[in-house]
Amino acid sequence: MKKLLLILIVVSLFPLQIMAQKVMGENPIEPKARIYHTIVYYEKTDCFLLFAGFTKHGWIADLHDIWKYDPGTNQWTEVGICEPISKDSTNGFTSIVYDKKADHFITFDRYGRTWAYNYETNKWRDMNPNPSPPARCGHGLVYDQESDRIIMFGGFGCQGPNDPIYNDTWSYNYNLNSWNKMNPGISPSERMYFAITYDQSNDKTILWGGRKWEPISDNKIWIYDFNSDSWQSRENIGGPEKPLAYPSMVYRNKTKDILLFGGAVLEPGFKGTPINATLSYNLKQNKWTILFPETSPLPVANHSMSYDIKRNTIFMFGGEIQGLYSNKVSGDSWIYDSKLNTWIKK
Repeated sequence: MKKLLLILIVVSLFPLQIMAQKVMGENPIEPKARIYHTIVYYEKTDCFLLFAGFTKHGWIADLHDIWKYDPGTNQWTEVGICEPISKDSTNGFTSIVYDKKADHFITFDRYGRTWAYNYETNKWRDMNPNPSPPARCGHGLVYDQESDRIIMFGGFGCQGPNDPIYNDTWSYNYNLNSWNKMNPGISPSERMYFAITYDQSNDKTILWGGRKWEPISDNKIWIYDFNSDSWQSRENIGGPEKPLAYPSMVYRNKTKDILLFGGAVLEPGFKGTPINATLSYNLKQNKWTILFPETSPLPVANHSMSYDIKRNTIFMFGGEIQGLYSNKVSGDSWIYDSKLNTWIKK
């Protein structure tokens, strides 16, 4: 009888334990640590969406999930499956953007397919546009809001180390379901795994850093104007001394600048050392500013960030620590508070 009473007491206290976890802000479930993933802020629902990724380097995209992070409650919820990730796990993507006018998330995969995801229906659609760019990964995508176009640059063939590395520029029109190869007079050099974002106040796509199989020497800031189909370069004033691979940068609407964090200084033999510098770039002044936040995450590369326009904060998840190809992968979540100039671990 005493044993039965003890069991009843434990069972009755279990819901209180769950409530206590929530009060203390603990997450009973959360995403696995990962690299090669994408975080996108979805203003319509005031949440961040985390798409897929890898648990280690290689050609196997072993994570097929979609997660939602609510910054108001600090809670993760698994919401779906990434259909572009093939059943044999050999297909992954490294970039996904939100087309605000179409209310769809757009990605381009390693087999040359264009996919659109609708959050409300939780469904993917293989758009099958014709023509389409050559298949690739390690490329960059941004949504040019003024022109209502997805801009894509660079990447590599995604089959092996003998693949071509690209420096072509493409634009995608969701309404017409068509890709158009652009023809700028000059372009950044061939590269992959660079930082890229859209500067809304100046209506420009900003690109910096990246790699070939070995380090690149180009440390300039590259600026793309869709309306004139032109790339321009500017000298790197006050920024990182060497181009970084696997960095992440986002545009901040309220301060009208770009914030960059992390990335790796490449070394021969596919090695690299991550950094944890936080920098701001102002396009009009063409100037970097090192921000020196009070608290920072560990040095990291191959992470993902997105800007929360409502709170003027930046959310960051995942990445690789302790060196490239160390496969020491982080599952940490961080918030950068623009007003306080500090990183806060969640």
